[in-house]
Amino acid sequence: MHEVVVPRDQPFDLDLTLGCGQAFRWAKQQEWWRGVAGGRRVHLKQEGHVITVQGAEPDWVIHYLHLDADLPAIVDSINRDPTIHTALSACAGLRVIRQEPFEVLASYICATFSNIPGITKKIQLLSERCGEERADEWGTFHSFPGPDALVSGGVCTLRECRLGYRAPFIAGTSRAVMDDAKWAVKIRSMPYEQAFQTLLALPGVGAKVADCTLLFGFQEYRAFPVDVWIHRIIAAHYFPGHLKVREREVREFGRRHFGNYAGYAQEYLYAARRLLTPKTEISGDENSAKKKRREKMSGPG
Repeated sequence: MHEVVVPRDQPFDLDLTLGCGQAFRWAKQQEWWRGVAGGRRVHLKQEGHVITVQGAEPDWVIHYLHLDADLPAIVDSINRDPTIHTALSACAGLRVIRQEPFEVLASYICATFSNIPGITKKIQLLSERCGEERADEWGTFHSFPGPDALVSGGVCTLRECRLGYRAPFIAGTSRAVMDDAKWAVKIRSMPYEQAFQTLLALPGVGAKVADCTLLFGFQEYRAFPVDVWIHRIIAAHYFPGHLKVREREVREFGRRHFGNYAGYAQEYLYAARRLLTPKTEISGDENSAKKKRREKMSGPG
């Protein structure tokens, strides 16, 4: 067991960070967050400025939770208007964690047109069926499968993980990544737009999946993923009277308006979505079938 002490001038909220939908293998049980990341099972607990760690070294936790970043400086750089100011105030201490690129890519392909419980179940099944079984002091668990394991598993196995029509996309993208051992190095070395377009060429990857992969997997903080919630918020607060603003316009506006840390702004807006979304958007027709479909499509930020 280890402890990580967060400097008092660096805000951090473990609940917001692990509970805001940017990663899918974490769950809170009583005061502990328990998850699998980086091929290990980790338990984390926060009490004030102290994070208690089981299953990982302090340096790994600092890197994974982005605790080595100057969050006040990031917040100052994106605090450009009353809307984002409200989100920043409501979600103080939220950080964008550093995840494995392929796991993010595959997870967000699984996430298309699904909700967080559904995504979590798909990734759990994918790990159990195709991931490597490992042992630690708490027993056995499964790491997230690499592209080779997903390719060898075949589409039929992927369908058994409740992937449905996404199964061929996962298989195709896994094959492309497996055939290019340096794909992550290449993506990381590219300018943002080139990396975005390169990811779009992979099976099952649209604009949101590409931006989520760049933001969460490659720490490309200029990426601005757009889902249903972000589209609503940006349309209502930044394009009043123009609710038919296109997804591409929202994405480009977010990147232009918030700058180098647009991805951080997106996470804060998403985390504060219930506070920022006009009530007419989240009530009234809440029980209609159409509304349920739209909520299901939103997925995480």
